[in-house]
Amino acid sequence: MHAGNDGPNQERQVHALRSCRPRTGGYRRRDRQREVLNLLRRGRGPVARAKGCHGDGDGRTPLSSPEIRGNQAKKKGKPPIVLANWGRRFIAWFVDYVIIIVMLGYFQLETIETRIFPAALLPRAPGTDLSIWSPLSILIFFLYFTLSEWYFGRSIGQLLLNVRLVDVRGAAVSLSASAIQSVGKSNPLFLLLDCLIGQSYRSSRERRQRLFNRISNTIVIFIGTPTRTIQQKGYLKEP
Repeated sequence: MHAGNDGPNQERQVHALRSCRPRTGGYRRRDRQREVLNLLRRGRGPVARAKGCHGDGDGRTPLSSPEIRGNQAKKKGKPPIVLANWGRRFIAWFVDYVIIIVMLGYFQLETIETRIFPAALLPRAPGTDLSIWSPLSILIFFLYFTLSEWYFGRSIGQLLLNVRLVDVRGAAVSLSASAIQSVGKSNPLFLLLDCLIGQSYRSSRERRQRLFNRISNTIVIFIGTPTRTIQQKGYLKEP
């Protein structure tokens, strides 16, 4: 009795599956029909597999599909994101700062500025000849960090210290994001305020972000081979 009923039931199920159209492009109709026919021959329940054509399912690719397994394998092979420590980042910035300052001194930028800007826009530290505010140098630092970290992913100092600017997902940054985060590094006073204000936010402390890193959704990662890492709040970090 049971054997006699199985045949018509299977034919009805196959007919229903052949008439259905999947809602998404995960499988072609012919591939889906072949898969269900194989399941029927092996005696496995096709109804749960067939959901998505008619009834309760959503028609999405099953979790065991080769496409998803391949994506998972790619994710496993991707190196983890390791947040660079503050010491490494500061040294990288200081290297860039020295390089730019030497170049500006060589081209006598200070002499050019005194001819262009009034003395009120060029304040100096009390009792010294050191310039506190230099409009042209701020502009040059801003352009240097913006273009180098957007096009190459890192500046000269970051290259030497094995750090890189990325977005919060680990991908390359856009030009606008690079420009926003460069504002806080274009002057030592800006950098100090940028770090202090950024650390007042809990999420920024967890991601080691300055204020302008937070605004631009960027982080600085270590791309070498760390000797030791710690995990905090879902992030790997250099100690």
